[in-house]
Amino acid sequence: MAGAHAWMAESVYRVVDLMMRESELLSGVVSGEGLEGLGSELEQMGRSLRRSPEQQWPSLCNWDRDVEELVCEAEDLVDKLIYDGLKFGETAELGGLEKWWLFKKLWLEWVMPRMTKEEELVDLTQRIRLFNGRLLARAAACYRDGMAKAVPALLGQREGDDLVDDNVCKADHAWKSPSPPVELDDHFDVDGIRSEDQEDDFVVVGREDERREVISRLLATDDALKIIGIYGMGGIGKTTLAQKVYGDSSVRRHFDCVAWATVGKDFRTRRILEDLLLQHVCRARDDMAPFSDLDLAQKLYEFLQSKRFLIVLDDVWSADAWECLRIALPSREPTASRVLLTTRDDGVADKIASSSADDKGFVHRMRFLNPDEGWELLRKTAIRGHSSSDPKVDAELLDIAKDIVERCQGLPLAIRVMAGLLASNPTRHQWKAVHRSIVSYQTIHQGSQVCAKVNRTLALSYHFLPEYLKPCFLYTAVFPEDFEMDVGSLCRLWLAEGFISSTHGSSQQSMEDIAEQYLKELVARNLVLVQKRELSTFRSLRTCRVHDLLRDFCLLKAEEQNFCDSISFRHTNDTSLASSSPILSTRIHRLTLSFEDGCVVPHNWNTIKQLQSVSKQSTSHTHMLSEVKDLSRLRGLFFSGFNYKVLRFPSATLELFPRQFLSMRDLPQVLSDLTNFKRLRVLFFSGFNFDVTRMPTGIEKLFRLRYLSIRGCNITRLPPTIGSLLNLETLDLGEGTWIRMLIPSELQRLSRLRHLFLPCSYQVVEGGKLQLDGLTKLETLVNFDSRQCRVKDLLKLTKLRKLVATMDANFEDLEVVINCMEKSLNCLRFSSLIVKTHDSDNHFVTHKLLQCANLHLLQIEGHIGKLPLRISHSLTEISLIGSLFDDDPMEKLEKLPNLWVLALHNNAFLGKHMTCSGMGMPQLKYLSISNLQNLENLTVKRGGMPKLSTLALEECERLENLPEGLNFLTSLRELTVSQMPTEFMDRLYESREDFHKFQHVPVIRICWPSQKQKIVPLACRHGLH
Repeated sequence: MAGAHAWMAESVYRVVDLMMRESELLSGVVSGEGLEGLGSELEQMGRSLRRSPEQQWPSLCNWDRDVEELVCEAEDLVDKLIYDGLKFGETAELGGLEKWWLFKKLWLEWVMPRMTKEEELVDLTQRIRLFNGRLLARAAACYRDGMAKAVPALLGQREGDDLVDDNVCKADHAWKSPSPPVELDDHFDVDGIRSEDQEDDFVVVGREDERREVISRLLATDDALKIIGIYGMGGIGKTTLAQKVYGDSSVRRHFDCVAWATVGKDFRTRRILEDLLLQHVCRARDDMAPFSDLDLAQKLYEFLQSKRFLIVLDDVWSADAWECLRIALPSREPTASRVLLTTRDDGVADKIASSSADDKGFVHRMRFLNPDEGWELLRKTAIRGHSSSDPKVDAELLDIAKDIVERCQGLPLAIRVMAGLLASNPTRHQWKAVHRSIVSYQTIHQGSQVCAKVNRTLALSYHFLPEYLKPCFLYTAVFPEDFEMDVGSLCRLWLAEGFISSTHGSSQQSMEDIAEQYLKELVARNLVLVQKRELSTFRSLRTCRVHDLLRDFCLLKAEEQNFCDSISFRHTNDTSLASSSPILSTRIHRLTLSFEDGCVVPHNWNTIKQLQSVSKQSTSHTHMLSEVKDLSRLRGLFFSGFNYKVLRFPSATLELFPRQFLSMRDLPQVLSDLTNFKRLRVLFFSGFNFDVTRMPTGIEKLFRLRYLSIRGCNITRLPPTIGSLLNLETLDLGEGTWIRMLIPSELQRLSRLRHLFLPCSYQVVEGGKLQLDGLTKLETLVNFDSRQCRVKDLLKLTKLRKLVATMDANFEDLEVVINCMEKSLNCLRFSSLIVKTHDSDNHFVTHKLLQCANLHLLQIEGHIGKLPLRISHSLTEISLIGSLFDDDPMEKLEKLPNLWVLALHNNAFLGKHMTCSGMGMPQLKYLSISNLQNLENLTVKRGGMPKLSTLALEECERLENLPEGLNFLTSLRELTVSQMPTEFMDRLYESREDFHKFQHVPVIRICWPSQKQKIVPLACRHGLH
């Protein structure tokens, strides 16, 4: 399939799909005949573009701009009609209070404009019809010129492609008759992605010798601080090797403390210091907000002092990053500490390694995989479960696979990407087609450099992506380097952009399910890496990211197609701001503005004549943002400020952060008023201060807006004009500051809202409670608070798939919530409930809550009597605070088959002995026991808690020993002991008696009653090093 034409065809079909989904609403605004005519012409255009052989029809590429203009006009018109339909629906609900005025209103705002809309619809349909005629005329000309293949392709007689992909060549849309779901190839199991617990999820081949060498350097007996570098080109596996070394049990036991930080190309010293401190010293970034960078460096220095530490710095691009961090690392003490870094720059590795305390650092230069290792990696990734002698892998396919490996130049990333391509096209015919394409592609672009050949291999993998996945993949370029993308947010952004088509899913799947299916396909093709997985049944993936090389390719492709651009401002030595982007195109569709730490934006942007570019690729370009007059084509606008924290007292804030806030009046004129951004579908703010009470102007005019996020921003009042955004589907107000946000009642006008993330603290502007009964399409509701929202409205939200709520112990309200969850049994996929200030006199409702079949996370604060005999097996996380149980709660809780997290705090249990049986808690991964004042003995019998990875013990005054059976918990990776009695601490810290219980635990954190955290010293780890 032709690349550019197929791309445009996919855009055309997205408009058709939108018209199909909104046909009922649209038919109330304009005539059905007009809609059918427009839909038919768009489908004809899509068929023509999809089947046009670009390599034989080069002159058509000159028409790309015409196609783009027509598609944008069609999408604009459809969006406008949808908005008008929603407005009319609101007007119609006024009823007959004053019929004459209502009739006049309808005539002025509905009947007369409808005539104009009909004319626009007819005019656009005629222009698209003329364009389709030009396409057919060009087909005839091609035929006359001897290009006979163009005509049968356009007429629907499609020749057999070298590569058959049902996902790409899906059936054409039938207007008002949706196509049946496209079935994925039987060989391509997107749900078969291996979990993190499975060995093959992180396939490493041919690195054992290198792993042993690096470990031997780390465990050497030299007392001086040594720096060990891992050098190699991008995609060779530096981070993978460092992760294997970092997670090795012998390394974990040898060092008192270990920590990992990703540096990146545009490193931020404060961010790195925070990342390191969060792993051992501080519990949240909020705790570090009042301190300067120097204070944080001193804190880290004091913590590491006298300890044998290992610090891993991943993806270091310059020696400057090391110079900024080295003051925080003790270097003169003979503790045999180590710093391990990875870098693509040989000179950087040598320079940093030479700064070791004894000038005897070491740089390990990674090698490429040999042909046998490359084949083994491809076999494990693409041919799952088959050995090289498997009859299914015959000699011909074996030769094809080995030739592909050879063309990947031994680079693991390229081999993985090719393996993903082969796995998604598993038939013999498709393997041959992929191989022919690789050979021809690399023959056309001959070159000797490994990097160039690898880039062509990545480009080929992108070329073979189904067209509907290409914009989703390119969208990852919107985010910064090494950024962990939240899967839910990413899927909702794709939905807002219109990338997701209902034709790729079944009738039982929601649009968000289909979006996650898209992501799983990208993961299966090894183009997107899974970082974290969910422990819930709601979503299998939690966060993901893209490898640096793939992101670089995305940026180039995105710039080529005007898909997106980014401008990163950073503090410089003079008063100007540095920008990382060359000249900004007025045809760009998405723009990201990123303001880094320490960047103070001047009030008068007009005084900035030029912003010097710091891009290594284009040092001669300058960027004049203040002179950009037209950004009306933007579909997505992302503002990213640095993450400041607003404290409780404004005066303290001003003292701590003078002139450090980013406010909307500091933006250039072209961006301070959004009125003219008519095509904007996504507006994303992060880390901004909206002058405490003000939002940017013109947002209420963005009638196409689908996604609005002000997550992590400082705003005290949401403007009432938010109710004008009738097309809004996602509103994210989450992760607010200590300031309480005032929310207007106009929120209930957003009848198409599907995902609502309320702030942590809020109240209604007019007083009373927030009404949500009009949001009947809501699928996600987070931070629902019974003190601020009408609980009975939950019964109207019959499409809820995710509910996170906080409830006071009002039994009537709890009954409503239980009824809501039972009523949404078929829809609700995830529910989390916090019940506060529970009344100890009536336990019937809370027992019913524990038995609710649709509840997944539950936290109850207060006395609840005894646990019921039957507890719902759907519960994955339980927190019981102040429950005052007389009987051991483990007897009932250990029978829950899906429980992953358990927390017992503040005298949840009043007894002395707590025991988990040999078969108890089969899935538990995290156990926290805090402030159980009577607890004297905790026992885990052999076979109990087989998957426990984290155990936290805190403020249990009478607990004398570590839990009996702790040595049986072979999966335990972290033990945290905090604020325990002196006898307990002395026994752990100085005695050898309990050593056998925890000698297998890699990370042990100890926090003494003085709040000063310590690590178990080497003297206590007898013989482990």
